[in-house]
Formats: sequence, C-alpha cells, structure tokens
Amino acid sequence: MDETTFAEHLDALLSPRETGVDLSAHETAFLQDSDGVEPAVEDALVALDTRSALAAAAEVARTLTRVEVATLLGVSASRVTRLVAAGRLSFYRVAQRPMFPDWQFVAIDGAAGGGRTLPGLAGVLAAMPPGSHPLAVRTFMLTADDELTLAGRELSPREWLLSDGDAAPVVELARTLGEQV
Repeated sequence: MDETTFAEHLDALLSPRETGVDLSAHETAFLQDSDGVEPAVEDALVALDTRSALAAAAEVARTLTRVEVATLLGVSASRVTRLVAAGRLSFYRVAQRPMFPDWQFVAIDGAAGGGRTLPGLAGVLAAMPPGSHPLAVRTFMLTADDELTLAGRELSPREWLLSDGDAAPVVELARTLGEQV
C-alpha cells in the first residue's frame, strides 16, 4: 500500500462520524453542565489521539479490498458489491472504495476461494446502530463478553459465532453497540 492510500485510510477512520443525533443548544448546555466529567487534560488528549491513530493504523493493515474479498470467498468482485448492498458485509469507505475488516472472514485451508463469512454475520450487522465506527465494531467483535460463555470461558462475539453458537445473543449485544455502561 502506498503512502497516499495509507493516509486516505487513516483519514477515513479518524474523521468524525455522523451520529444521526442532533442536540439542541439547551440539551448540549445541559450535558456540558451536568455530565460529571472533568475537563480533559491536554496530555490525556494527546495520549488518546496517539492511541486512536495507532488503532486506525492497525485497522488499515487488517482490511481487505473488494478483489481480495472476492478471491477469499471464491466469488466475483461484482458479487461482493451485491453482498455490500444487501448489508451482508461490514465495510468502510476510503476514497469511495469499500474496505473490508478481516475479522468477519474465516479462511478455510488458506486456499483462494476457501473462505466464508462468519455464521450469522448479516443479522449481527443489521442490529448494529447505523454509523457504528469500524474501530468500535472491531473492538465489539473481538472482545470477550460475559454474556457469551461456553464451557466456563467468556467468548468474543466472533468466537461465539465460530463455535456455532446461536447468533441471537450476539445480535442483542450488537444493538447496544456504542451505549455507555
């Protein structure tokens, strides 16, 4: 990947995303006055920006192009486009091109055309709030959750789906993506 493409990826991942929620001036002032959160210290903001940039750079390294996904799944690139349109693949756009996080795919025997998507993926993606950030989705899919326990071990949503677990609990958890605890 050349430097320009890498920079486009970082820009796509680090740019503010639309939340779809518009607050009035009164609501904004209320939240600022009563949230109980102390103002951020400059050093903490710099550290957060650094961690965000590192996470975005790591995400760039773990994404696939439409052609790479087609090769992995053993389908045409136009079929991948149709899967995107049907909401069956997680992606984000870089310079108007879809990029696909690797966590949603399972390679079988490492052979071209020997891959598949996670079982139940389409339902999980449909349950996620619109505009969910790719890094938040990656964290959600790869972090163990105490509601997904198998043989006494907490599993991530990805591990749960790979273990042939029912997708319903992951779908329910996906609905809460982005909610504060």
